[in-house]
Amino acid sequence: MKFRSTRTAVAVAAAALALTTTGLTGSASATADGDNESASVWGPQEGWLPAYSQDVPCPVGAICIYTNQIGGVHFELPHCTTYNLYNWNGIGGWYSRQTGNTWARFMRGNGSTIYPLAGPDQHNWNYDYNPVYHVRPC
Repeated sequence: MKFRSTRTAVAVAAAALALTTTGLTGSASATADGDNESASVWGPQEGWLPAYSQDVPCPVGAICIYTNQIGGVHFELPHCTTYNLYNWNGIGGWYSRQTGNTWARFMRGNGSTIYPLAGPDQHNWNYDYNPVYHVRPC
């Protein structure tokens, strides 16, 4: 009888390990392209920003953040304010169409800068949004 309970305990431990491993694999795949499908952006001046299709160009003066590497939907961040990002968990892109000597920042939840962005016509089509909670286009 003791052998059976030990065997059961081993089976339970193996199942728990499999679940843990599956969870780790799932979190690692959260950085794959397309995991920003439910992404949204909130700005203090606009509220919830609309998502634009790839047919709509990023306007001059704004930074646009894209939900995947090859375009897809994007959000336009035109004002000098801090925008909050929700459900940005994967690889996407950004395109800065800012003018003048303006620099933008991608920030962690605590407000520290992750990545400073340059001015006009700078872009990155392979950017991991996992650590990004805020974007400030100025």
